[in-house]
Amino acid sequence: MVKKKLIKIVFRLQDILFVLLWHVCNYKSHNAAVEHGITTLTLCNINPTYDHWEFVKVCHEAGIKPVLGVDIRNNHHHCYLLIAKSNHGLQWFNEFLSHHLINNIAFPIDPNALEHVFVIYPNNAKNIIELNPNDQIGIKPYELQSLYNFTPTEYQLTHQPVVVKDKEHFYLHCLLRAIDQNILLSQLVPATCCKREDVFVTPSKILAQCSRYPTLVTNTYKLLDACSMEMEFKVDKTRQVFGGSKEYQSNKRLKIGTHPKLKACQLSWWVA
Repeated sequence: MVKKKLIKIVFRLQDILFVLLWHVCNYKSHNAAVEHGITTLTLCNINPTYDHWEFVKVCHEAGIKPVLGVDIRNNHHHCYLLIAKSNHGLQWFNEFLSHHLINNIAFPIDPNALEHVFVIYPNNAKNIIELNPNDQIGIKPYELQSLYNFTPTEYQLTHQPVVVKDKEHFYLHCLLRAIDQNILLSQLVPATCCKREDVFVTPSKILAQCSRYPTLVTNTYKLLDACSMEMEFKVDKTRQVFGGSKEYQSNKRLKIGTHPKLKACQLSWWVA
């Protein structure tokens, strides 16, 4: 009986866990970053952005510079990363996500992002001459050994994904990915899960792997330095009146609960 309950709990939690273990874990990953001597960390969950501000908060407490992004995927296909330069960039790709997810529209090959957003494509996904000014191509350090006669340009940088805590958690990641697809572990396709190398590594190790290509490291630092997030966490940002300011609502007031779907709901929003 206890075993059956445990199985049910695993199946209920797998929808959350496989997402958290798919990319940069969650906002608690800052602990491992501190242990590895990392001073700048980017959070890129797959499509959702639910824990961005909690991530920023804990990074500030740990003395780490937070950078916010999102991993855009159509099903299992990785399209690109969106990295916000500022709060305006964060607002843009949240609207971009909402439009496509709510309307069940596939993400485009080219997002036509604003100047406040960096777009990082995977290696060999796009020709350099087709890139926009804010577009980059991310090259993983463990991919460098398979590149021949490679000369990096200003549009290429180092991309070290962190999907699992360490290689021991890789098996758990694969197990959750198989559960999500309702298949046996032996049927799991490598393209639907991460690589064993997608773990936290020290900056010194990355620099050693990219020692022959210093341009990649320089471009990475430039991109991270161009990003900054601002948020006052102890200030209430919920609007006191739904639909606008008090002045706007003085003549026209929306009563919560007039529509069946809004009963017992307190609706509010804010844009950082």
